[in-house]
Amino acid sequence: MVMRNEQLFRRQVNDALKSVQKILNLTRTPRYAADSEESVYEDKFGLAEFLTNVALAAQLNTLERMGLTKDKLQELFEIVHKEQRSVTLRFEAHETCAFLDEKIVTIESPRQEVLSMKIEETKSEDATSATTTNYERKVVTKVTEYRWNVHVEYTLVCFAGSDAHDNPVVLQSRASSTILTTTGNKEAPVPKRKDYAPMDVSLTWLLQSLTLDHVCHFRIDRSKVETRTPRRNEEIDQALEYFKNMAHWSHQFRDFFLTQVERNILGSHHSSDLASRPSSFGTIDTAGVFVPVLPLMESRSTSDETEEVPPTTLTVSLRETNGKSPLLSLGDIDCFLKEQCRSLDEVSSSLEKTFGKDEEQSQGLLTGREAVLYMLCQHLVDLEQHLRDGVDSIEQMLHNQIVSAIGKEVQPKDFQEFVRFHNQKIFHPNYAPKPFCYAIRRPNRYPVGVISIEDDGEKEPIETIVRHILGGDTSPPMFIPINAATRVEFTGERYLHAWIRHRFASDSNPSQFKLIARARQFSSFLLLVGTIGGPDRFDPKDAIILQNKDEVLIPILLNELATAKEFKDAISSLSPEQQQFAKSFRGMQLESSVFGVCVIQLKPQLEALLGLPPDALTKEIGLCQDLLSLFIEYQIPSDLLSFDGPSDAPLKDKVTVVKGYAESVQTVIAKEKTKQMEEEMQRTDMRAELNSTSGLVPMLGGGGAFGTGNAPPSGFQRQSAAPFGDQSFGQQPQSASYFGDMSGSAPSAPGRRMKLQSVERSMPPPMFKQAEMAEMAYEEDFCDYDESEEDCMPDDEEQTHLERSPSEDTEETMDFHLPSMGRTSDEVDFTMIPKQLDSTFEKYDKDNALHATKIKLGDVWSRMRQANLLVVAAESTLEREDQKTEKQKAFDLLDALSRSGSLPIACAELHVVLCVTHCFEKTVMGTVIEDSINPIEKVDASTMLIASTIHNVSVDELHANGKHTETSLAPSVTKQSTGLLV
Repeated sequence: MVMRNEQLFRRQVNDALKSVQKILNLTRTPRYAADSEESVYEDKFGLAEFLTNVALAAQLNTLERMGLTKDKLQELFEIVHKEQRSVTLRFEAHETCAFLDEKIVTIESPRQEVLSMKIEETKSEDATSATTTNYERKVVTKVTEYRWNVHVEYTLVCFAGSDAHDNPVVLQSRASSTILTTTGNKEAPVPKRKDYAPMDVSLTWLLQSLTLDHVCHFRIDRSKVETRTPRRNEEIDQALEYFKNMAHWSHQFRDFFLTQVERNILGSHHSSDLASRPSSFGTIDTAGVFVPVLPLMESRSTSDETEEVPPTTLTVSLRETNGKSPLLSLGDIDCFLKEQCRSLDEVSSSLEKTFGKDEEQSQGLLTGREAVLYMLCQHLVDLEQHLRDGVDSIEQMLHNQIVSAIGKEVQPKDFQEFVRFHNQKIFHPNYAPKPFCYAIRRPNRYPVGVISIEDDGEKEPIETIVRHILGGDTSPPMFIPINAATRVEFTGERYLHAWIRHRFASDSNPSQFKLIARARQFSSFLLLVGTIGGPDRFDPKDAIILQNKDEVLIPILLNELATAKEFKDAISSLSPEQQQFAKSFRGMQLESSVFGVCVIQLKPQLEALLGLPPDALTKEIGLCQDLLSLFIEYQIPSDLLSFDGPSDAPLKDKVTVVKGYAESVQTVIAKEKTKQMEEEMQRTDMRAELNSTSGLVPMLGGGGAFGTGNAPPSGFQRQSAAPFGDQSFGQQPQSASYFGDMSGSAPSAPGRRMKLQSVERSMPPPMFKQAEMAEMAYEEDFCDYDESEEDCMPDDEEQTHLERSPSEDTEETMDFHLPSMGRTSDEVDFTMIPKQLDSTFEKYDKDNALHATKIKLGDVWSRMRQANLLVVAAESTLEREDQKTEKQKAFDLLDALSRSGSLPIACAELHVVLCVTHCFEKTVMGTVIEDSINPIEKVDASTMLIASTIHNVSVDELHANGKHTETSLAPSVTKQSTGLLV
């Protein structure tokens, strides 16, 4: 959009202004249009028409000097306007070469040798005399020369239609010849006959732009929808295309004389024609020719007097103005065209003097006539360049004015910042886009973490249109398949997000996005990321456990699908079977674009799993760490840890029992590890002793967990067995290392009878294959809770807390994320929303700019993790294999927390994200200046359209004032038309 050679063109205009000052009166002060401050937007249309009409008139002046006289122009004009046929200008040429004669010539060498000879004569006995004589010697070579007659003939002709021989209008033609001399062998210096390919250019558009009086009458139809700016419209595009073709034809015409004739024919062989010429055609330029195509404006205060237009044969017509337009008048144009003709005649006369005026048609291949044609072709190229730079300068003027008004050139990131600000003003607070940043928490509790989708460059969360769907009894459960045999049921809060991106062309720094999850200290949650696979199914593609200040950064990849109209157009010519095949895949692509992020809080699910009341583990940090470690590292069955006593037992007793179960399992694990360590050390000592005595190391068997003859695993050393605390979940220290021993046997309660209970439980084969489960007994006796024993009954407050179910507690404190307004309990089939949006886009997206976008995760993640409280968090990279390992750990934990799918998960949060990309074909500034489109209005329309579909309300309800404006809105989508309710 920005002119590539603005400074060069400005210098050319400034140089031309020196000639303009001589042409016009001294009181006139026209200047470069970009420097004028009095023009309005309509004047820029007038300036584009002014430049094009002047360029047309100047080109006609040039063609007239190439042979297009008034009579011939009239003949061609009638062909176009009366016969409705096209007119083509053609340059055609051919050359022949004929042998003339041969002769032998002598060529003297430029070197000469002078020989001196001394002669002595004796005249008497006593005297002698000597004389010296000089002789010159030259080398003379006899060479056979062959002479060839090279004949070149060219014709410049116009013809109607496609038959160049049907009554052509000949502008000029010439046949000439020269004699070439060769030596060495009798081989023709050029082909005996060569017909050059015709060079054609259409003159139809030029003739259509003339009136009956041959007046240039170019106009821009400002009423057309396609007319966007003075530079971007159909008429200017046609004009530039015509002048471009003419410039290309002129290049070919000019190169024929310079390359084919001068260099290939005359330059490669000896020719008397070349020897007689003083200079080459390559030295011809148009520096002395005035180019009248100048984007000039003038203040009306200095040119109020109306100038009378002198009568001319070729002139232009301008659109009538109110007299205050800063454009130059017809009289000024006539002066410019006269100066062009004068300078052309002056330069032509100079060239004829230099290269010789062609008095005889057959003398010389290149004469003054060809030199003038060469110069005129170069002038046609200059006219095209000035016209293109002139109309581009109008666009550059608009660009500079907008930058001056705003103070900067708006980039995509600046536009995105404005959209954030703008959305908060036009949307009703209930429906305004909100940042995708959510705290992970239970009602009225401190958050355990946070998830967000952020712009990696701006480090700010993206904004999405959010529809909050209440969980619990208001929505049906959804299921997570973790393997072929297990589906985990979950309920909870659900959010439907519409993420609207804006992509502009040639964005040098496109935004990169990341899904970020952070856990707080002594907190943990499960993160699952995938797609919505059906009305009640969430298919996780990746999963990871976060705890104790872990931070995971997952790159997001976006893949734009074809728009609804593009897809419809692509399959329109296919057979019904092929269309159905394509539609099926299109449906799969749309459904797979439903991106999902599910967060599962671990403490509430642990409480439900272990039979504990809500909030029972809130302050049991060490116990939570131990339980997670047992589930993740050792895959302990939850039945070994669950409370199995009376349901009305006091909360403290329930927690104490679970602690005891956990300690018992840890004790068994510690004993087994100690036993295996001792066996390995004994085995190692025995090998060393046998090796020192006999040099032989027998294959010792063993019953340890590592198998027969296996070496001890990595990390085992010859020392006492490490306590179980160093194997806590997530490589964090055991809770006891933070707070001391927080576990222990259950204290005996007064008045309670002690008895022994035998608990037999089976352990997983991998860890407890050789472990001997001891009888775990608790000498604490629970009272029989007989109605007659009042001292054993809990008090009223504790009884009320125990009798209240977790679902009741959740319902009381459900409203913690968003205000109550804007929520909905309607059942939504998330997989149908992309199809509904696609149908809506096909109906209302007239610009064909809205693309459904698939969201995928990048291959390389990064994680910040603090190994313990004494070190600083370190960053690590998670490759695909690491991600698979983390996913398996998460699925194992999910399997344990749900009892392999038999226990529903109530404390979950699902975020469903649909991404739509609004694409613009140009940059932000290009959209505003070149297309004269306000991208704000387009974004408003698309945002309202998507928000209406997501929220299932009419557009009027979305607006802050309850009513939309006609200029900024797409067609209203009513509640009945969205069809999102199931």
